[in-house]
Amino acid sequence: MSLSLFIKYIHLFALGLLGCYLLRYYGDLNPVLASVLCGLLFSFLPFQSFIKSTKGQGAIYAGTFAAMSSSRVLNSINDFVLVCILGGLILTLFEGRFEGLGGRKGMIAFLAVAAFYMYRSVL
Repeated sequence: MSLSLFIKYIHLFALGLLGCYLLRYYGDLNPVLASVLCGLLFSFLPFQSFIKSTKGQGAIYAGTFAAMSSSRVLNSINDFVLVCILGGLILTLFEGRFEGLGGRKGMIAFLAVAAFYMYRSVL
């Protein structure tokens, strides 16, 4: 597991999560439209080559999928940080796995939010 890849995934997951969250709650858009607009925006802006790669864009989309969860689940900055760390960890651990299968990014977002939700419900 590469630490630099893990940190990049955390940042890109956070970028997608916060972008979609802001569009969803402050732009008053439905979750799907907010996710699509966020992904579209980040795919057209000029960024470094890693973000323009499919790995980087996939991490951003996984973050937007995590932002589709209810505001009752993610309602503080600590929640966002923990979900981004979990999302980055899961993206790093599943690197190169499930190739050719659809729904990987949605599954990763689901696992990150579900793990956070279980953690929070235990505490």
